[in-house]
Amino acid sequence: MNISTRKKGNHLIVALAGELNLYNVGEVKNQITTTIGSDTSSLVMDFKDLKYIDSSGIGRMAQLKKKYSAGSGKFALMGVSKEVMDVLRITALDSFFTFISSEDKLEG
Repeated sequence: MNISTRKKGNHLIVALAGELNLYNVGEVKNQITTTIGSDTSSLVMDFKDLKYIDSSGIGRMAQLKKKYSAGSGKFALMGVSKEVMDVLRITALDSFFTFISSEDKLEG
């Protein structure tokens, strides 16, 4: 699993490459915790290079969405592959998450 972060305006974009699973889901949480700032209005998970996600990864994404959507923040998944989207559809979470196709779709 490779994790990289970048800011675009008030958005924190966290790019994941490889597999998100039980063994590395904690790394994602730690990276976000150490990178996110008070000026961050949204958290965007870039899944363009994510090949696989298991129930632990899905659970972490659901927790992040709840946390950042509870206040005035926003949470979205970006660049989701067909394979990952299939998993989200099977678990009926495709209607729970907000999806964007690219950074160009980010507001502000």
